[in-house]
Amino acid sequence: MGIHGEYPPLMKTRKKIVIEEARLLLQKLVDEGWQKKYPRW
Repeated sequence: MGIHGEYPPLMKTRKKIVIEEARLLLQKLVDEGWQKKYPRW
């Protein structure tokens, strides 16, 4: 899995945010070049 070896990165922190903050955060990441990916089962 890229720079993380053969395992996906481990989520170490969680932050509770409201929907509006989440939408703004998602838009910021998309603007920075991040893309939505869907699982390939």
